[in-house]
Amino acid sequence: MPFKGTPETVNALLTGSVELIYAANQIVAPLVASGQVRALAKLDRDAPPSMADIPTLADAAGLADFDDISVWLGLVAPKGTPKPIIDKIHSEVVKILADPAVREKSERTGNYPVTSTPEQFSAFIRKEADRWGKVMKETAIKVD
Repeated sequence: MPFKGTPETVNALLTGSVELIYAANQIVAPLVASGQVRALAKLDRDAPPSMADIPTLADAAGLADFDDISVWLGLVAPKGTPKPIIDKIHSEVVKILADPAVREKSERTGNYPVTSTPEQFSAFIRKEADRWGKVMKETAIKVD
């Protein structure tokens, strides 16, 4: 059944309407700490220290190809954007994300900034597209 958002999903778990959900750490951590729900697995091997005792999904379910299923965001530019512009944007983003105030605020909201080079990020995106493309094909998942 489709839900309109995280609050509705968490409520369905708490009321027993559903048995399992995926939700962000900052949403469910208080529920786990209070004993209202049990964390079965984390998707990101680099999850915060508060989740150190929770196995990754790869370990919990024996899914070796899914050792890291973290949610990620990144900046992309149109094909053909001149390298000096890409390099300038990259340099500024790295500087901003290294700022302690920005890092602290990001981590408080459950986001853990990581930077890489534009070339590394491009390779990462291609690897993710390949991995998830195979999953979609094998499971016949369709995007609406």
